[in-house]
Amino acid sequence: MKAILVVVGDEILLGQVVDTNAAYLGQAFAAAGLELVAKWTVRDREEEILEALNLAISKADLVIFSGGLGPTSDDLTKPLLTKAMGGHLIRNQETEQAIRAWFKARGREAGSMNLAQADLPDNCTLLHNPLGTAQGMLWLHNGVYIAALPGVPYEFKHLIDEELIPYLKAQGLVQPMVHHTLMVAGLVESSIARKLVLWEAKWRAEGIRLAYLPRPGLVRLRLSLYADSDHRSSSLLVHPERVDTAPRFPKGIQSDLAGMRDRVELAAQEIKDCLEGYVYGENELSLEECIGLILRKKSQRIFFAESCTGGALSARFVRVAGASDYVLGGMVAYANDLKVSALGVSEQLITRYGAVSTEVVGGMAQGAALRYQTDYAVAITGIAGPSGGSLDKPVGLVCFGIHGPEGTFTYRRSLGEGRELIIERAVMTAMFLFWRVLIGQPVAEP
Repeated sequence: MKAILVVVGDEILLGQVVDTNAAYLGQAFAAAGLELVAKWTVRDREEEILEALNLAISKADLVIFSGGLGPTSDDLTKPLLTKAMGGHLIRNQETEQAIRAWFKARGREAGSMNLAQADLPDNCTLLHNPLGTAQGMLWLHNGVYIAALPGVPYEFKHLIDEELIPYLKAQGLVQPMVHHTLMVAGLVESSIARKLVLWEAKWRAEGIRLAYLPRPGLVRLRLSLYADSDHRSSSLLVHPERVDTAPRFPKGIQSDLAGMRDRVELAAQEIKDCLEGYVYGENELSLEECIGLILRKKSQRIFFAESCTGGALSARFVRVAGASDYVLGGMVAYANDLKVSALGVSEQLITRYGAVSTEVVGGMAQGAALRYQTDYAVAITGIAGPSGGSLDKPVGLVCFGIHGPEGTFTYRRSLGEGRELIIERAVMTAMFLFWRVLIGQPVAEP
């Protein structure tokens, strides 16, 4: 089932309000087996809302309007859609009583504008909203489902999760699908794509889609397989002549879910084989969570010695519940004299090689593990900028040190420009390099 979201509101286009509903809807629909194919944002103008409606119903099986259901004069969605669907607004006594009770519970009395929220279309299915006074509405018009939902994020999310998706599932309108996400660190998107050229050629023919979802230092690979939808002819795309029925997926397709999962798992395993040493987890597992699981299983502990990242690495780890099982602590040794006094780095080493060097970062890691008696220590030092760089050591140069039972490993990386981005990349790089040591596959410096 293909869906289009139409967001109504001048405040969205002016940047006064950030639209979070679209991101949530995309995630919720993907998990449920619905396809969000487009999102449009329009102003609070009658002609523009109606133009969006007419265009959307020509391209989708489900159109969702967000916003414009309030009691003020600029809230146009409800009356416009009611008229377009051939209905009339009438006072719903049950909803009116619910609104009165909602205000009474808050020590207030509902005014006439508030009670006007009980004026609802006489030809729609109501989607109950217990979190506010604006009710959701759903029409089936010429084979297209049209929903109007309040734009308040927590109300919108509730109606999506508790009303709209369950309704569509009950009607047999949700397309069976399987999603599987692989978490990849240590490779950029283009490098992954080059390694997966043959994989993509093979599995695309099997109907499996691969999406690359990059973040700094991390790429999520999402494999998606939808049930065969060839039974949905092109005539089922919305046209004015469509009757008041919507496409339904045969029960036989539902029974093929086990086979679909097997195909996706086989395809995912082939990616793991192609990207050995880079796929650290699955289905949104963070790298810090993955490392924590390994340390806990080994009953080992870690200490962090950070300079340019200012504690950002240790902060990532302690966000994970139960991190106290394996994180002893961390230190921001920003100044050179603290590297010497607190971590035992030799002054001569700093003088000879400079604070940003593999020699010094290795000393930081060794000193931290020795002084604080941990199994592992991870150290970072670098030049986050925007100043402080030189020809030999430009902004973006970051050095990493890892000390543990396997020995001491040091690395030197150029992480680009932009202070915040350099710090984020440094944190992700440190975690990737440490993970490789933990799994017995330390990265070899070129």
